[in-house]
Amino acid sequence: MSDNTTDKALLGALTTALGAAPDTVESIFDEAGHLVELRLTLPTQTTIPGTIGEFRSLQRLGMSGGQIATLPPEIGHLTRLYELDITTSALQHLPPEVGNLRLLRALYLRNNLLTDLPNNIAHLRELQVLALGGNRLQEWPTQIHDLPHLEWLFLDGNQLTEIPAQVGRLRNLKRLDVSGNQIRVLPREIGDLTNLERLDLRGNQVTRLPPTVGALVNLRELYLWGNQLSDLPPEIGKLTGLHRLYLGGNQITQISPELGKLTSLLELDLSGNRISLLPPQIEHLTNLRELDLAGNQLAHLPPGIGAIPGLRRLNLSSNRLNQLTPWIGQLEHLRELDLKFNRLTSLPSDIGQLKSLQILDLRGNYLTRLPPEIEQLTDLWTLNLADNRLTRLSPEIGRLRNLVMLDLRRNELIHLPKELRDLPNLRELYIDDNPLLLEE
Repeated sequence: MSDNTTDKALLGALTTALGAAPDTVESIFDEAGHLVELRLTLPTQTTIPGTIGEFRSLQRLGMSGGQIATLPPEIGHLTRLYELDITTSALQHLPPEVGNLRLLRALYLRNNLLTDLPNNIAHLRELQVLALGGNRLQEWPTQIHDLPHLEWLFLDGNQLTEIPAQVGRLRNLKRLDVSGNQIRVLPREIGDLTNLERLDLRGNQVTRLPPTVGALVNLRELYLWGNQLSDLPPEIGKLTGLHRLYLGGNQITQISPELGKLTSLLELDLSGNRISLLPPQIEHLTNLRELDLAGNQLAHLPPGIGAIPGLRRLNLSSNRLNQLTPWIGQLEHLRELDLKFNRLTSLPSDIGQLKSLQILDLRGNYLTRLPPEIEQLTDLWTLNLADNRLTRLSPEIGRLRNLVMLDLRRNELIHLPKELRDLPNLRELYIDDNPLLLEE
């Protein structure tokens, strides 16, 4: 085992061999003078010398940048290493000696050029975190199925087309990220991952979820944005501990009533689908804080939308709404309401009950006037009314004392009320493309 002087000398020699500037090297020595942590920012063109294997007390090693293609076999001498981080370094393959790092708990290999893994990766029996995102893997690395303690697995941004049935052997997995691949089908064995807490499948080509997804009783976050789902299995209702469900950018036409059983949901994203009707069971999602329904085909909302007392953000933009349910007024904690690009010709007086509202976006509708109750939105700081058919702005607008931005562009306004001068915090006022603007 090297002493302090030897480790420092070796570090100096390594830095020189790499051509690395002193400020790109971070090192930590323990009380006995042994190098235990080393992080290097590599120059563009370099080769890692075999002397890296001399730091036998090293516990954490991180290298980023550069184009190192591979690691020397001597990397296998670092048998006390429990964290290895080689990020954005154009790494093309790992030497089989990496399998000697039997104490390794975290292996980060993000944003490299890896096309496969050595079979010896299966020897890393203590591994808990494996990050392989942003590489060039075309086939699922089956070696990982022999890693009994693996908890976090990142395979996002590769070229994978399937998840094998053997994935069900990773019984301790808590987080699985395979977003940004070309996966079409999930194996039924996905349901064997009963400890899974977060599953990220965004940006794939998944057309259906297997019923076994209902067995993921510990799941808290499920991301399915940007797939080709047309519906959800009724078993989705068994995920009662789910906090975040992202289903945007799919082809869903109908929402299963079982969704109403997800009473722990905090965030629900259904944007960019083909939904024309919401089930009345939506009212059971009483813990919901954010609901995104933008880019669907909704013509109206169920009264139950007002039964979600804790809702903070509601996005209904780019739908077909021609009226707004009066029940909207019951959302007393709502802070952001997005109604842009609908077909609204008027607003219910109940909108004045949204006393916590801070952002209201109504651009791209057919509004000719605002209800007087708009004056009750005293916390409002952004009001966008562009691209409507407003002919008059009522004096009550002057009571929105916290208003910072008011957009009135492309309406049919002839006059602006003098009460606009009473808005002490107004910083942005947009009035372009109205026929005539005179002070009343």
